[in-house]
Amino acid sequence: QLAQLFRQSFFETGDGTASNAVLYFRTLLHVSYAVDWHLGNGNPAVFHAANLILAMLATGLVADCLMRWTQTTYWALLGTLVFAWHPSKAESVAWISGRTDLLATVFILLACKARSNWKLGSRLWPAIELVAAIGAYASKETAILLPLFITVECWAGSNRPALDAKRFSALLRSSRWHIVGACLYLALRSRLFPIVSLGH
Repeated sequence: QLAQLFRQSFFETGDGTASNAVLYFRTLLHVSYAVDWHLGNGNPAVFHAANLILAMLATGLVADCLMRWTQTTYWALLGTLVFAWHPSKAESVAWISGRTDLLATVFILLACKARSNWKLGSRLWPAIELVAAIGAYASKETAILLPLFITVECWAGSNRPALDAKRFSALLRSSRWHIVGACLYLALRSRLFPIVSLGH
């Protein structure tokens, strides 16, 4: 049954048909639900607790990321509070089905955190960045924005220099593997789970 989670669309029903007009591939979300079901025997409280834990983790990563990007405690705190308390984010925590946004956020920001630590010289951080990128793409389609986040991370890590053509080109080179990864993701999606109407 676990292997099936890696082959079916997010809204696929028990008879193998899709219940939504768009095919979504969110394998990690499937797996997280399976783990929650196993731990709590279907108890909804376990699913909600997992969402709360992910929301706290995402908020911590947002704070850490904004501290690096703004280098200002005030703006980092303000941005984190907006992220944590904005009404538009409530459904991601309150709705079990909203976990997909939390997972994608956690893995995107974890990839940024790993990139910021490349300068430490350990091979562990590039490995974490790779795993986080895969996790983001397996969580939600908005992970396609990951190359942009990595580019901003590289810019912030270079002390936020003024952008000219040369600097911008260098930033793109620093995130080139994420750009390649995004292109591969789009190619695989178009092949396996095309984002097209099913005519419903």
